[in-house]
Amino acid sequence: MDVDTTSTSSALEAIKSKVPSSLQADVDKLQELSNKKLWHQLTNTLQAFLSKPESNNVQIELYQSFVKGLASKLDKRRLVEIATTVAGQYEDPAQALEFLQTLLKEVDTPTTREAYLLCLCESAHFSLLQSDLPTVQASLSKASKELEATDNIPSNVYSSFYRVSGDLAKSKADYVGYYKNSLLYLACLDINTLQKSLTKEERIARSRDLGIAALLGETIYNFGELLMHPIILDLKESEYSWLYELLHAFNAGSLGKFESLLPYVQQEPLLASSIDFLRPKICLMSLISLIFSLPTSSRASIPFSTISSSTHIPVSEVEHLIMKALSLNLVKGEIDEIDKVVRVHWVQPKVLDIDSIKQLQTRLDEWQVKVSQVGELSVKDAGELMVQ
Repeated sequence: MDVDTTSTSSALEAIKSKVPSSLQADVDKLQELSNKKLWHQLTNTLQAFLSKPESNNVQIELYQSFVKGLASKLDKRRLVEIATTVAGQYEDPAQALEFLQTLLKEVDTPTTREAYLLCLCESAHFSLLQSDLPTVQASLSKASKELEATDNIPSNVYSSFYRVSGDLAKSKADYVGYYKNSLLYLACLDINTLQKSLTKEERIARSRDLGIAALLGETIYNFGELLMHPIILDLKESEYSWLYELLHAFNAGSLGKFESLLPYVQQEPLLASSIDFLRPKICLMSLISLIFSLPTSSRASIPFSTISSSTHIPVSEVEHLIMKALSLNLVKGEIDEIDKVVRVHWVQPKVLDIDSIKQLQTRLDEWQVKVSQVGELSVKDAGELMVQ
């Protein structure tokens, strides 16, 4: 179907009259590309135009009067990307959902599955804003099955799926679900995309939520992946810098640092109400850090007294702490109640942060020195034997 150039021209003239002078050249460019039927370049220009906040007040009108008439000419996944941006301009989530659902029906074809999955996930986002959790769950379940069965899906489809899945988990106070899905969402974004997709305020909010989820997640005992992600640097430079320090304290198992940050913790309602959970958790993470720092040979017999000193708990409570670590599969081993030692065969692997990497480097340097010393002794002994 041919594009009605007269109607598109009129539509763009109306848009041009409503945007600031800084955007009028962009509108002229849209007209030029439309006339030349350069659909790929037109799509790029459209997305660039919509990314500018000054275009917000005309986005819905632009889509309805211009983009909609070109829909058959545009790549369907990118059309959904454009529609998703425009949907964000509706004040009422119900209107945004209705807008996307119309497009969802149009892209529900065998040849446009990527567009369909993206539209399905973004529709679920607006259902979530209306607290329609059953619909959100059904949409994500459907998307998950198709994603698992399909190869070569673009990363932005996955990022949409994981972002909405994480937001659904957050609405249920499912800290582990939010943490895992949000990290997968971030893994789909490179640094440039992350900075374009989220404002600094949004990055700070997400890293704050991730930090709280890491602390309160019942099965999360390794924060390395979060601490190595660039988004955490936004937290470090914000009013939540104390949370950045707290995450590092937990990851290192530093009880002293935890105690020093308690005044800040008590000002954060979710954390303040969970102090009784956080104390045992950091003791467990202190235990893990202790075991991880020991040479393999020393893990064969770790005295309760050593663990007590590291975790700041009485010797009488060490056995219970170890049993908790064993039940969470943080370590594997046996407790010797008679000799008051624990024999560790395995400790949960760590995603190392910078400090941990430096510690590991120090241990490797020490090991290299010892190997060199053994080598020198071997050469010396061999020389003495040859002389004899």
